Amino acid sequence: MISSVSLTKQTCCLILLSGLLAGCAIVNPPDDVPARGGLTDLTITEINYNPLPEAGILEDSLEFIELFNKSSSEVSLKGVAFDDGIDFIFESDASIGPGEYIVIASSAEDFRAKYGFEPFGEYTGNLKNSGERIALRDLSAGKDFLSVEYSDVGPWPEKADGLGFSIVPVSSEGQWDLKSPYSWRASTRIGGSPGKADPTVVYVNEVLTHTDPPDEDAIELYNPGNVPVDISGWFLTDKKSNPKKFRIPDGNVIEAKGYKVFYSHEFSNASLPYPFNLDANGEEVYLFADSTDFINGFSHGFPFDAIENGVSFGRILNSSGQQRFTTLDQVTLGKANSGPALSKVVITEIMYNPQNGRDEYVEIKNTGSKTVFFYDPLNPENTWILKGFGFVFPADASLESGKSALIITDTIPADTFRSLYNVPSDAVIYNGANGGLRNSGDTLTLMSPEEPFSDGYETVVPFKVIERVEYTDKGLWPVSADGEGASLVRRDNGKFSDDPANWIEGKPGPGR
Repeated sequence: MISSVSLTKQTCCLILLSGLLAGCAIVNPPDDVPARGGLTDLTITEINYNPLPEAGILEDSLEFIELFNKSSSEVSLKGVAFDDGIDFIFESDASIGPGEYIVIASSAEDFRAKYGFEPFGEYTGNLKNSGERIALRDLSAGKDFLSVEYSDVGPWPEKADGLGFSIVPVSSEGQWDLKSPYSWRASTRIGGSPGKADPTVVYVNEVLTHTDPPDEDAIELYNPGNVPVDISGWFLTDKKSNPKKFRIPDGNVIEAKGYKVFYSHEFSNASLPYPFNLDANGEEVYLFADSTDFINGFSHGFPFDAIENGVSFGRILNSSGQQRFTTLDQVTLGKANSGPALSKVVITEIMYNPQNGRDEYVEIKNTGSKTVFFYDPLNPENTWILKGFGFVFPADASLESGKSALIITDTIPADTFRSLYNVPSDAVIYNGANGGLRNSGDTLTLMSPEEPFSDGYETVVPFKVIERVEYTDKGLWPVSADGEGASLVRRDNGKFSDDPANWIEGKPGPGR
């Protein structure tokens, strides 16, 4: 069904005697008017904003947007329109079935020529290659109920900017924050997958990197889709720049929602052309799907740091739908991951954009029952660090049970800071962070030193992640902490730190 009607700010409406408007949005609707029931089950699942041109077809003519009904009921699209980015009004009898995908294309004729089926509709306007906001509007309520503002700049997937790929959600699991670039990835194939779920996505889901015999290091893969995926001929590697190390043997199929575990004796076998082991002191692990195109083909993985013996790293999704790779509470190879392991030393407050533009700070707290020493007892010269804030803990530093410590910049003396914020006398203040916190977002990682080792040239001190927070000034993160006087305050010390749902805006209270 093609609708060539375009929505404009000058759309005319008939005024009824009752004073209502027919066929368009309510003028100046009350703020508490919600979108119509059912519309919240719609989501945008693919955007092809800068496709490759084809013979006789301009690239702009192959743009499209895909919608998905994630509910088990049909959703009426009457009174729904795209009114930001592109113009399109759904016809009054339009609907989308449960679990159905529909595509709105720039050119129905060119879309049909390339993909072999008719799109649901044809919009007017074009998607900007540099990025813009796309919004769906409930005309009866006069409100946008779904929007995304994509970009061609990282961390948005840059392969979608003219290399032929579209952008799709990084995961089909649970909820995701469409406004976050971390919720999107490049499509598996050039041209995308309009009208259906993007195929052949398999994730590196859990890795065990530090073991002693008879236990083995291991790499677990997970298929989040609803159909089996044949991973024969795919590759695993411990170095992203050298992907073609362990070829997954033929006959390996991961069932829908299933897992496959590869153990060290398989990928480190000396008879292989490029055997490898996972380094307990930290490196990386990646899966590559397309041996003919390692640059543009699908890949997934992550770098990791040092870890305790017998503890695994695992993939979890936070409330924004962002993938996070963290130490797990339990090893769960071959089944759903356990929750994240939680630290006794936690980050409890972040002031990243104070109104004076100067007095940034990070607050940490010892929630355990014992004093924590911020150094390696066997090598006391090696101390903890707060990566992302440019801070190295001083020698002999420690924090008693239940106490808080403040890490502040080197732009303000500790006594002045204590007086300015009325910091309690029992709160420790460490002055000397010289990295600065970015106002647009940054990653704070509290790390402890592990046993040093020699790499053949020098002594190397590996570090283990204690706590990590990747905040931003967008999406689900509190925006008033971005220069309006508030700080980020942790809700619950007993829940995962790297999740915007666990942070609120609050009045600065360092040490309190």
